[in-house]
Amino acid sequence: MRRRVSLLVAGWLVLGLAWSSFAQQTAATGLPAATELAGTWKLDRAKTKDDQGVWKRRLDALRAAQEADPDAGSVFSLRTSHAPFAGDWQLRSAMRDLLEVAESLSFRVSSDSVTITDDLQRALTFATSGTKEKRQLAATAFNVRTRFTGGALTQQMTVDELTLTEVYLPSEDGREMLVSISVDKPDFQPPLKTIMRVYTRAD
Repeated sequence: MRRRVSLLVAGWLVLGLAWSSFAQQTAATGLPAATELAGTWKLDRAKTKDDQGVWKRRLDALRAAQEADPDAGSVFSLRTSHAPFAGDWQLRSAMRDLLEVAESLSFRVSSDSVTITDDLQRALTFATSGTKEKRQLAATAFNVRTRFTGGALTQQMTVDELTLTEVYLPSEDGREMLVSISVDKPDFQPPLKTIMRVYTRAD
């Protein structure tokens, strides 16, 4: 009995020392667990089914129709619980900017923030505390909340009635990164499928 108690105590001591060492290392670096996200990633067109050309053609068609007839029907049929906001074209412009496909993405991770740079060298830095921030990409100003959840980086972006959730998830071997984008609001008819993009590590 004493031997068993002694072994248990020794085990707890070892675990305690290991946890203490891990905590000290984490405090020393100050980096989140998802540092495997850091680096440069290149879009894998062969594994990405997302066709950005479809979005651009539908948006261009909408613009042409609205210029020809301001009262013309919309390319998209919106179904919302309340009246759409006044800037119907602004909604589609925001979708165009925020859903644009980046041929490459670079991430720089610090203890409390992440900087994302796209292939056009547009760099945006976000706090990873989940606090609400305002940023701008191309012509679109948007609100965003950013946080790490396990090994994934999650962002929720809002522009008026548009709400997008974007998740960056590196694979276990660190060679690929899956980017998923879901349009949470408004509700589209027909529904929009979650956009899935695959990137491979370039560095």
